[in-house]
Amino acid sequence: MMPLRLVLHPLLRLATLFVGYFLPALNCIKSILHKDEALTRASILHFVVLYFVHGLILPPLFRCGALNPLLEFPIVFWLAGPTRGSMVIYECVVMPLLARFEGQVDEEIERRRREVRDRTVRFMLNGGAALVAQLWDVISNAVTMNETDENGDLINGGE
Repeated sequence: MMPLRLVLHPLLRLATLFVGYFLPALNCIKSILHKDEALTRASILHFVVLYFVHGLILPPLFRCGALNPLLEFPIVFWLAGPTRGSMVIYECVVMPLLARFEGQVDEEIERRRREVRDRTVRFMLNGGAALVAQLWDVISNAVTMNETDENGDLINGGE
C-alpha cells in the first residue's frame, strides 16, 4: 500500500502551482487584454507579494520537510484566493515599509541614475561613440543583406 504522503504531496504541489501561479497569470492576461487597470494592478501586486512570501520567506521555514505542502497550499491559496491575501500583505506590510523608507529609496534611485549617466558620458567620450557607430553599421548591413521579397527570396545577399 502506497503511503498517503507520496500521493498527497505531489497533488498539493500541483494545486499550489495552479492556484498560486496559473490562475493569477490568466487573470493578468485577461486584465491586459480588457485594459482593466485595477485588475492589472492587483495581479502585479499578487505576483510581487507571492514572490516574497512563497519564494523568499516560506522556503527557509519549511525546510523541515514533511509538512511543507500541507502548509504551503493554504498559504498560497489565501494569497491568491477570493480574500486576496496578497493585497492584505501589500497594504499592511509593504506599503508601510515603502512609506517608511521612501526617502532612502528615492535617493538611491537618483544616485544610480546619476551613476549610469556619468558612465554613459565617459564611455561615449572614450571612443564609445565610434564603437556604437561601427555596431550600427554592422547591424544595418546584416539586415539589408538578408532582406527578402514577398516570396521569401533573398534580395541582396543570396542567390
